[in-house]
Amino acid sequence: MSDDRDVTPATHPRTFSLALGVFAMFVVAPPTAAQNATWPTARARHHMAYDPGTQQVLLIGGAQRSSGGAGRDSALWAWNGSAWRSLLSATLPARANDAMAYDVARNRIVVHGGSGPPVGRELDDTWEWDHNVWRLVAPAGPGARAHHGMIYDPVRKQIVLFGNSDDATENDTWSWDGRTWRRLANDGPPRRGVHGMAFDAKRGVVVLFGGYGAHNKILNDTWEWDGQHWRQVNAPSAPSPRYDTQMTYDPARERVVLFGGRGSSGNLGDTWEYDGTTWTKLEVTGPSPRNGHAMVYDARSKVVMLFGGRDEPAYFNDLWVFDGAWRKIPPR
Repeated sequence: MSDDRDVTPATHPRTFSLALGVFAMFVVAPPTAAQNATWPTARARHHMAYDPGTQQVLLIGGAQRSSGGAGRDSALWAWNGSAWRSLLSATLPARANDAMAYDVARNRIVVHGGSGPPVGRELDDTWEWDHNVWRLVAPAGPGARAHHGMIYDPVRKQIVLFGNSDDATENDTWSWDGRTWRRLANDGPPRRGVHGMAFDAKRGVVVLFGGYGAHNKILNDTWEWDGQHWRQVNAPSAPSPRYDTQMTYDPARERVVLFGGRGSSGNLGDTWEYDGTTWTKLEVTGPSPRNGHAMVYDARSKVVMLFGGRDEPAYFNDLWVFDGAWRKIPPR
């Protein structure tokens, strides 16, 4: 499995849910990082989310290639539809391969887990950003893990977490409501990490695809979570097995959009759509083959956004938008 140097899969005991506030710790943001103030640097395995309150896309984190291996940038950026703006420099404890989702009801970025330092140490802490400060809201929860996925479920107003590192022994599903982590199920997809997740707003389900599974198996199965149970979907013509792919839901076109990832023969540059029944490959020209990129739907501009990723050893900081066709946005 292709990985960043600071990640070594590890298994840790599971811990129990902890209530919000008891362990709260506030971190005041330091001045903006010394970097290009108008465009994020090249990165992979970062996160993007749409903030409907400010109508901006938020970008956080990512591994960056450096002379010492894969560095980590946890600076926060905002895209207003025409320009990037650096909001604050790194404030989270150093980590890689964490999971992030935006809690729309509570207007918070939520980050859980990740890996190290030191090398090989996986984390179980949960942090939130309320547009002013980062706060540690739970030092323990679903258990230490990395390479997992999180997605916000607006129907049930909770964040759904699934998966972890490829050597894990659990395929558990958890929810975070802003106060407590709660275990929901253990009846779903086989264990895996670096899979794709998106929320299908039309049908009210979480869609999960692919990932890196047990025994070094690269997966291409499709699953749906309805808030109570997982269901495997026998979708015709599914994308080829891959991990470190990205997908997001396009409400204007009522489709889950998937791009790229890493397969058994290298990085991929294909675009797919899922309508709840069938996967369809689109014959469109877009970003170059890559893995570890980030995607999100920009409701303000009514386009899917894609930023960054890598085609080893190259890391990217290009920005693309998709509305049925791909278009590259030049740096400004």
